[in-house]
Amino acid sequence: MKIELYIAQLLYRYQCVTVPGFGAFLTEIQSAQVNESSNSFSPPKKRIAFNANLKNNDGLLANHIALAEKTSYEYAVSAIQYEVFNWKKALEENEVLPLKNIGDLRLNADKNIVFTPYDQTNYLVSSFGLAPFLSPLVKREIFEKEIEAIEEKATITMVPEESRTANPYLKYAAIFILGLGMAGTVGYTMYENQIATQTILVETAVQKQVQNKIQEATFFIESPVPAVTLSVKSDKEIKMPYHIMAGV
Repeated sequence: MKIELYIAQLLYRYQCVTVPGFGAFLTEIQSAQVNESSNSFSPPKKRIAFNANLKNNDGLLANHIALAEKTSYEYAVSAIQYEVFNWKKALEENEVLPLKNIGDLRLNADKNIVFTPYDQTNYLVSSFGLAPFLSPLVKREIFEKEIEAIEEKATITMVPEESRTANPYLKYAAIFILGLGMAGTVGYTMYENQIATQTILVETAVQKQVQNKIQEATFFIESPVPAVTLSVKSDKEIKMPYHIMAGV
C-alpha cells in the first residue's frame, strides 16, 4: 500500500501527520515570496518539514486509511507498519526514498534522516489556483541618471554676511523703484477708466438731444393741393367735395 498518497491528502487539512514508528511530517505557512534575481513571485504556501522524533501513533493516518480503503483500523495499522519497514530498509541501503508530491528522504553520514520537500504542490487551501509568475523588471536607470544630472547642476551659492549688510541703501532703492512702477500702473489704469466714463456720458447726452429734436420736428406742406369739386349726373345736381391728404 502506498501510504504517501494518504499522507498528502491529510497535509491539506492538518499541520502534523504522524507515520507511526517512522516520524511526522509538519507544515508551516509561508508568506508570499519575491525572488529579485529571477523577478518571480510565489504565492503563500505550506512549507513541509520532517521530524523523526515524533513516532507515536495518534490514529490520524490509520483512521483515514481505514475510511478510504473501507477496511478495519487494525488492518490499516498493519499496512502502515509494513510500509515503514520497506522505507527503513531502502534508507539503510543508502537509497533515496521518494514520496510522491511530498519530498525525498535519505540518510546522512550520521545515519539521520534528511528530508528535501517538493515545491510543485501547494498544500495551503487558501492559495488554491494561485501559481508563481514572472514580472518584467522596471527599468529606472534613465530616471536615476536624470535626477543625478539635476542634482549636479543645482548649486547653492552662499552669500557672506558682509555682502548682505554692505549696501543697505540698494535695498531701499529697489523698493522705491518698485513702488514707482506699481503707482504708474495703478495711475494709468485709473486714467483709462476716467476717459471711458466721460465718453459714455457724452454719447448719452448726444443721443438724448437727437431724440428731443425728432420729437419736436413738425412737417408742413408749403403748397397744399386745392380743393376739387366733383359733378355727378343725376336728376338733382349734388356737389360732393373731397380732399387729398398728402403724406397719409
